[in-house]
Amino acid sequence: RITHHPLPPQGYLTSNLRSQDSFDTGVTHHTSTMSLAETFPALLSQNNEARQSAEAHLQTLSAAPSTFLPGLVEVAKTHEQQQFRQMAVVLLRRNLNQGAWGATSADAQNTVKSGLLEGLSAEPVALVRSAFSDAISKLAAVIAAGGAWNEVLPFVFKLCVSEDSAYKQTGLDLLRVLAEEVGESLAVPALEPMLPLLAQTLAAPTPVAVRVASLKAVASLVPHVQGKEHKALLTAAQGLLPAVFQIIQDALAASASEHMRSCLLALIDLSVECGAFFRAQVDTLVQACLAVSSAESMDEQVRALALELLVSFTESKPALARKVLNLTERTVPVMLSMAAEVEDEDEWHKNVGDEEDKDEDAETVETGVEAMERFLLAIGGNRAVPATLPILAARVSSPQWQQRYAALRGLATLVSTADKALREHIPTLVASAVRLVADDHPFVAWAATSVLAALCTCFSPDVQADHHAEIMPALLALLSANSHPRLRARAAKCLVDFTTECTEDEADMLAVYADDLVTSLTTILVSGAPPQQQAAVVAVSALASALDERFLKYYAALIPGLVQLLQGAASSGTAAGRVLAGHTMECISCIADAVGTEPFAADAPRVMDLLMALHQQQLSGDDSQMGTILKASARIAKCMKGAFVPFLDLLLPSVMAYATLDPKLNMEAADGTENGDGEDAEYSIVNMKGVGKMRVSINIKELQDKALGCSMLAEWAEALQEHFLPHVEASSRILVPCVTYKLSEDVRAAAVEAIPELLRSIKAGIATGAATPQMLHGLWNAAWMELAKASVVEPDPDAQRSILESISACIEVCGDGCLDAAQQEQLIVGMLRPLLEDHATGAAKEEDEDEEDE
Repeated sequence: RITHHPLPPQGYLTSNLRSQDSFDTGVTHHTSTMSLAETFPALLSQNNEARQSAEAHLQTLSAAPSTFLPGLVEVAKTHEQQQFRQMAVVLLRRNLNQGAWGATSADAQNTVKSGLLEGLSAEPVALVRSAFSDAISKLAAVIAAGGAWNEVLPFVFKLCVSEDSAYKQTGLDLLRVLAEEVGESLAVPALEPMLPLLAQTLAAPTPVAVRVASLKAVASLVPHVQGKEHKALLTAAQGLLPAVFQIIQDALAASASEHMRSCLLALIDLSVECGAFFRAQVDTLVQACLAVSSAESMDEQVRALALELLVSFTESKPALARKVLNLTERTVPVMLSMAAEVEDEDEWHKNVGDEEDKDEDAETVETGVEAMERFLLAIGGNRAVPATLPILAARVSSPQWQQRYAALRGLATLVSTADKALREHIPTLVASAVRLVADDHPFVAWAATSVLAALCTCFSPDVQADHHAEIMPALLALLSANSHPRLRARAAKCLVDFTTECTEDEADMLAVYADDLVTSLTTILVSGAPPQQQAAVVAVSALASALDERFLKYYAALIPGLVQLLQGAASSGTAAGRVLAGHTMECISCIADAVGTEPFAADAPRVMDLLMALHQQQLSGDDSQMGTILKASARIAKCMKGAFVPFLDLLLPSVMAYATLDPKLNMEAADGTENGDGEDAEYSIVNMKGVGKMRVSINIKELQDKALGCSMLAEWAEALQEHFLPHVEASSRILVPCVTYKLSEDVRAAAVEAIPELLRSIKAGIATGAATPQMLHGLWNAAWMELAKASVVEPDPDAQRSILESISACIEVCGDGCLDAAQQEQLIVGMLRPLLEDHATGAAKEEDEDEEDE
């Protein structure tokens, strides 16, 4: 991890800057005659005009890199004030790129290279030395694209053998950032001659800061020597591992949290990039991680990092991890102990809507639970279940509620990760969860309900069919007015998990409990707090969808109250009210979809007026519920058919605007500043040879909105069929190219799903005389080319399957003869055969990797 040193922001006030005052007034016309050194104080001036003039002057000077770059080096080496030396180095780093370096004369290049090394050697301040190291590594990366900087490794070695521990640490830090920036071309020739020095600096009595720097250097070098051609070098480097883990042990003994944090972060990255490095010391790795994560005296973040290292290694090399004796039996208790560090706080009880984002659980609790989930997934159900179940069973019966709570959190995690391996234990698990749903402590009852939710989701519809007589009475008891307020909401959410996965076969079973369920949920809708009402509304939605036409008997009693709830929530003017309004509209649409056109017809105009008002509200402000509202409109459209068309004309412009969004990738130097795309941007740091670390960002909100727009076009086409025909051409111009949209899998998936629906819309129009066969085949021919291309370039196997399913649906719609001989050959030879070959190759590769780990 490189520590970057950004320039101070505009308006930055610096005390004791005597030289600054002279630049506060009357300097603009003198700026062009300033020396580079004189420009720096002006950059911090409180006078906006002076500062902006200095910035412009600096920009002018940068156009001549042969003088500008050496000038920055000179300031960095000689300026009396630390902040200006540091500023000069940071500016230098930002201006080091292929273009500027290529335009710099050979003499100036030599001046910059030698000046950076001399400056680092002479710099007394550690923070500025770190900035020098960053600049040297950036320049080395730029040079490496077309040559080599032969002096840099001997210089690093000289620093590392210095008698001064501060410079020894600087040398190791420089080695680390060079490995990160330049990569294999530097790491491979550096590692072998540096091994004895690294061994020496890792071991006591070397000062601990130097030992940590050495460990971080090793972690940066090793990933570059994991190829088969470097096997001997990797094996030699593994000889450093005992000293690496000794640092962890010493830091634990000294409770040195900061040093421990640095070491663990470096080892986590190493375990992800080159987990095989730990092959000879896997058990030592496990022991160290468990010792740190179990140490309650250590900082919470450090304990979490130790667990992260163990989990990351297990995910990276599961076959190696499985060879560790009793790994699961040793690891799961530590995770459960962390989950048991839960505290009975008032805020938990006040969260009556069971809204997870409002929980303030101890960080340690969630660390233990999340680590357990990832660990069990990596180990695999066949190994996890027999090792974990006895541990959980013992704690489920503990007299301490914290232990029962932790065991149930672990059980819910095991259910969600073990799959088939747990199937034979389902009756016992259901019985235990149902028993503990009635536990005296609400935390335990809540966790037991989570186990039922996991069972209903992961083993549906079998759990619903076989155990409804146990589960439904337990949920009804929690839904009652006598239950803990939060548990009522939790039970409503569990009911969603129970009903969502119900098939038509289970609908009759569910109908037996429907009267009691609707009564309980209606009570919450009428008298519950808004967060509870939201949970109940979502449960009614799921129940209506599961019961389908069987829900008709509740329609007349529920709809007036839901409309009233919707009106009140929409007019509340609060964010919570908008969320409740969105879910209530979703609920009404699910009921309409279940009962059909005729029962809903009388209420449709009033409901659509409310939906359009919500839509307008979302357009003019917070649009967080736009997706919920639009998807509700698709269900209502399916119910209203042609009567929905006037509303479609009003909704379509916003959806088209979403679907045509074109978010761009933004690339900038990862130098500690963020020009960014605002709070909706996500970014990754990538190391580009010859350029260095770059921040690549994109507006994720725009990507999500684009996917929503494409998805809505598909859903409306499916719901309205021939009534969507006037919009098929415009929609196809948007959707067909999106089949191969590179920046979002969700956009591609929505477009792939939409193509058959657009074709069905045209075909329905042909049946009524509103469309022609030529329209059908015209769209199909255009879509075929993109779908064929997508099937080849799509990297995700599930998405490839969806593309083939879409092609199959399109062929079914278009009928015989829609593919000519060339297209049939392309389908078989160009699409199906490569997919089958890739599948076989991937399976063989996985087997080879497992054998290598063994």
